[in-house]
Amino acid sequence: MHKRMIAITLSLALTVFSFTACDKQTPEAQTTEAQTTEAAASTTTAAQTTEAAASTTAAQTEPTIAVRTAEDYAGTYGEGRCTVRIQATSDDEAEILIQWGDSAWQSVEWKMTAVYHPDSDTFTYADAVKTLVSYTDEGEETREVLSENGSGTFRMGEDKTMRWEDAEENAGEDMVFTYSPER
Repeated sequence: MHKRMIAITLSLALTVFSFTACDKQTPEAQTTEAQTTEAAASTTTAAQTTEAAASTTAAQTEPTIAVRTAEDYAGTYGEGRCTVRIQATSDDEAEILIQWGDSAWQSVEWKMTAVYHPDSDTFTYADAVKTLVSYTDEGEETREVLSENGSGTFRMGEDKTMRWEDAEENAGEDMVFTYSPER
């Protein structure tokens, strides 16, 4: 029995010694543990980065509504013998010239400064000057102001079309002006 007791004591001592030895780390074991800790920190950072990137991507893919400016409609529009030229002077203002040919010797012009309203996609004006332009056989031009302070609205269409609502004499009634880069 004494031998048995020695064997058990020796066995317990070896077990305790091996646990104690396992707790003491070699330099390689310490390096591995440090790398594991760094890897865990790196994984957390990578997870956070991935999450941040996902939220940024989600924000970028949400539809944005483009706000238009007067410059978006700058150019020349035509309907029959009538031409409308819009020249943006700022994001919300434009100089507009309308030329309506009556014949080879006469045309009518309207000049105005219009304010662009992006919420309704319209230009409004209240300072139009209507002028009769006449030409002699020799090519001399004469101008006669017919009216001042005319008002109205230009309604812009999605397909680069425009309607003119002249408040003075309905000059643009039933007309749809089409954008033309060539005119």
